This record gives sequence, structure tokens and C-alpha cells, in this order.
Amino acid sequence: MYLGSEIEYRVRVGQGILTVVENDPRASHIFREGETVGIDLIPEAVHLLPKHE
Repeated sequence: MYLGSEIEYRVRVGQGILTVVENDPRASHIFREGETVGIDLIPEAVHLLPKHE
């Protein structure tokens, strides 16, 4: 989902879904829905949120 200065992706990983935010879409490739991607995690930039009940 394009939000102006950022893009938000929903990425299926195994049986889970990650929400990934790219803060500067000009600096990288913009992925299309259904496109296969790889994920590199920067530990300091990961934010885990509590599960919604």
C-alpha cells in the first residue's frame, strides 16, 4: 500500500504475515503484489507488537 513517503507491505512468511514498512520507496525497488521477495532484518529496527485478541 503506497502511503506517499512510505510503502507498507504484508509479507507471508511460513504461516504468518509480517507488516513491512519501507520509509523511502525511492531508495529501493517497489514490489508488486504476488512478487517473491527476500527479507533482511536489522535487529535495531524490528518492532514486535502484541497479538490482537
